[in-house]
Amino acid sequence: MFDSNKFNPQRKKSAGFTLTEMMISVALVSLLSVGLLTFMLDVARGIFWGTEKTEISEDVREFTMRLAAEARSANSAIIYASFDPDDRNSGGDRRDDQQSGDCLVLINTEYYPDTSGTEHYTDIIVYFRTEDEEGDGAGPVHRFEWSASSVANYYDSADYELEEVLALVAPDEDTSNPVVIELSRGVADGRLFTNYQQGMVTVINGEILHGNKVKEVTNTYNLSISPRG
Repeated sequence: MFDSNKFNPQRKKSAGFTLTEMMISVALVSLLSVGLLTFMLDVARGIFWGTEKTEISEDVREFTMRLAAEARSANSAIIYASFDPDDRNSGGDRRDDQQSGDCLVLINTEYYPDTSGTEHYTDIIVYFRTEDEEGDGAGPVHRFEWSASSVANYYDSADYELEEVLALVAPDEDTSNPVVIELSRGVADGRLFTNYQQGMVTVINGEILHGNKVKEVTNTYNLSISPRG
């Protein structure tokens, strides 16, 4: 009996794939997989970057709005090199015009018992940045606040210099104060605050950092504040 399949070359060829065809197929699948992986990584990076940028914008807005409001309520602003007690224990430690530091002190005073009386310290707010152990100039920004609970707790400015009051009310350990910004880097000579016009105008010039060592997302912010005087 005549077998047509035996003499049909097309029938034999359709029985399977050649080694060359299989290698080409594997190569194409590999290229598609690499392209898809690259696309997914790009999407993940974009989502990460967008999320961190949004959080930074929120940090900047909250920090600057709060600081500006508190500065407007203060009588004056003093800048020190740092929150370290050795950098704020005398009037000579205060930063002069055009000098920068990492410790900003907002002071509120009132006359007691009336405007003909003596000026007293009633409220002190301190913003200060500490450098982390990485040594790259970045570190958290802390906030310390002291308010006289009664007239008996007022400090007479005729008897007490600001540095003496700070020594009495401000803790020596900077890490015990709440953090308002997780990571910030000073832009002005590596410092966060710059003094202008003898404490009546202060410029905050910094860079907020989010993310991690592999993918760091940053954004700078600038703010000028003027206490009421």
